[in-house]
Amino acid sequence: MTCGEIIAQIEKDYPTSCALEWDNVGLLAGRMDKEVKRVYIGLDATDSVIREAADKGADLLLTHHPLLFHGINRVTDQDFLGNRVLNLIRSDISYYAMHTNYDVVRMAQLAAARLGWKGARPLEPAGDEAEDQGLGQIADLEQEMTL
Repeated sequence: MTCGEIIAQIEKDYPTSCALEWDNVGLLAGRMDKEVKRVYIGLDATDSVIREAADKGADLLLTHHPLLFHGINRVTDQDFLGNRVLNLIRSDISYYAMHTNYDVVRMAQLAAARLGWKGARPLEPAGDEAEDQGLGQIADLEQEMTL
């Protein structure tokens, strides 16, 4: 399966159009035609995550938080962002981030369900998306509880 095919599957359920406008989601480094046999999933594209993805033979690194939020002027080994991008490219690992598009579509809903909340609704609805989509969740508890 190619990186592009995997991305198409991801974006069917978590469209990049659901991301907040300040966010940077999607393919951030690598090739859409890259053949993917192994995916490494992490919260952040830290040095250790990138190194372990390479050590494990990953073809695609999928993280929640994007490594790059804004444009960068150079990619060199002189700063941590450039060095991480270089390590991804050197290891031929395509890199995809799904941040607020995942938050809006599913993250808070999963947490609310895990906590057993009934009637949970978005704390901050997200634009024209479905009524149950947005950032955070709020619900009335059936009984008082302590933290």
